Amino acid sequence: MEKIDDMAKRVGALAGVNANYFDPGTGMLIGLLIINGKILSNIYSNRPVFIISEDGSAYIRRITFEVDAQMKDTLFLVKGVNTLAKGEVLLFTEEFGRKIPKENDKIYVLVKDGVVIDKEYKENLGKGEMLFSISKKYKNYIDDLQKGDRVSVILNTDFPLPIKHAVEGGPLLLLNGSPIPDASLEKKRYGGGIALSRAPRTIAAIKDKKLSFIVIEGYNDFSRGLNYDEMVDFLLSKGYEHAMCFDGGSSASMVIRGEIVNTTYKSEAPSVPVGLMVWGESEH
Repeated sequence: MEKIDDMAKRVGALAGVNANYFDPGTGMLIGLLIINGKILSNIYSNRPVFIISEDGSAYIRRITFEVDAQMKDTLFLVKGVNTLAKGEVLLFTEEFGRKIPKENDKIYVLVKDGVVIDKEYKENLGKGEMLFSISKKYKNYIDDLQKGDRVSVILNTDFPLPIKHAVEGGPLLLLNGSPIPDASLEKKRYGGGIALSRAPRTIAAIKDKKLSFIVIEGYNDFSRGLNYDEMVDFLLSKGYEHAMCFDGGSSASMVIRGEIVNTTYKSEAPSVPVGLMVWGESEH
C-alpha cells in the first residue's frame, strides 16, 4: 500500500489515479492486474478490464481470461495469483511483497527465469523467481519434474491483441458510445451500494481513441459524487464512447505534478495497492 502522490513521485510520473479495488483489511488487490505483460493478480469476475495493448492503444471491455502453467507435458489451471485465498494451484511472484503462506497439503515448485531451481517452499522470493503451490493430489504429475526443466506461464484470453498492461475494475458504464445493454445486471455485480449510491468516482473513458482519467468529487460542499446512471449521463454528454470505473469512494484520487487535485477523504492522499500513472512523451 502506498499513497498515490508518493507513488507518482517514486516513479517520476506526471500524473496518476488510483486503480484496482482491494480488501481494506489485508490490502490485497481484487481483480486482474498485468504489468509489462506479467500477471500479478488473476481475474475476479465478469467485470470490465482496462487494457493497454503492446502498441500503446487503450481499450475498455469485458474479457474471458485464465492463467495456465505448463510443466513438461502437464498443463495446470492456475486458480490464483499472489493471493491469500485457497486454491489447488496458486502462483506467487516476487511482487507479492509478504510472506507466502505455507500449507501442509501442498507441493512447491520454485522457478527462476522460467527454469525449475527447486521443489521446496520459499517464504520470500528473489528477483525473477516464482513459486507454484500445488495440491498434493497432483503429485504424480510433477514427480518427474527436475531442476533445469522449463516452466511457462500462459495467459489465455479472448482479447485479440497482446496485452501490455491490464487493470480490472467496474462497473462498466459505456460501450461503443452507448449505455451497456445489461446495465441492470451490471449494477447488481457490486455490493455495498457501489452502483446505486452517490460517491466519489475514478473513471477511465475513451473518446476518438484518446484516453481520459476522470475523478468525480464527493467530499466537499458542492458535490457528493455520482451514482451509476448519473455517470452514464455525464459521460454521454461529453461524447465518450467507452468508460468504466475503478475503485472509488475514499480511494478516489488524482495526482498531477506531485499534488492531489481532488478533495479526498479526511483531506489526505489515500493509500492504495495500485495506481495508473501518466508520463509526458519526453519523460518515459
